[in-house]
Amino acid sequence: MSQPPRRAAFATAAVALAIAACASAPEPTWANADFPFVPADAERQLVAFTADTLPDWVAQQADGTTTTRRIHASVRRPLQLLLRADRAITVAIPAMRACGSTVPDRLQSLWFVAARSGEFEVHVHCGSERFDGVLVVTEPGTSATPPRR
Repeated sequence: MSQPPRRAAFATAAVALAIAACASAPEPTWANADFPFVPADAERQLVAFTADTLPDWVAQQADGTTTTRRIHASVRRPLQLLLRADRAITVAIPAMRACGSTVPDRLQSLWFVAARSGEFEVHVHCGSERFDGVLVVTEPGTSATPPRR
């Protein structure tokens, strides 16, 4: 399912603004941020939530690839989600037993290791609103989307 060109361009611009905000922030940028207790070999993704993009939040992988309301991970490999928002938001991935909250304009970390492949729900709560997404977990080296479980 592809996005209309206008929405895709808007999402890309929102990610650029979120990255620029990270770069100008006093804390470390997301690419080299140091968080205790996170495995050193963890794959990192920036997940940005802004008033302009909600309900379509955006995830950016380390290689620069962006997706809307979709997070990609590999089985048995640590994944660190770096959360940035302009408001208080709670992110929960029930299948991975992972949950994290953001503080406005601060970089927050959430990490987990996926034990099996498949598509799993991601719940994003902002006040009384809920913006769901999908966590896609694949075997290392495959890029195909696994069947829904």
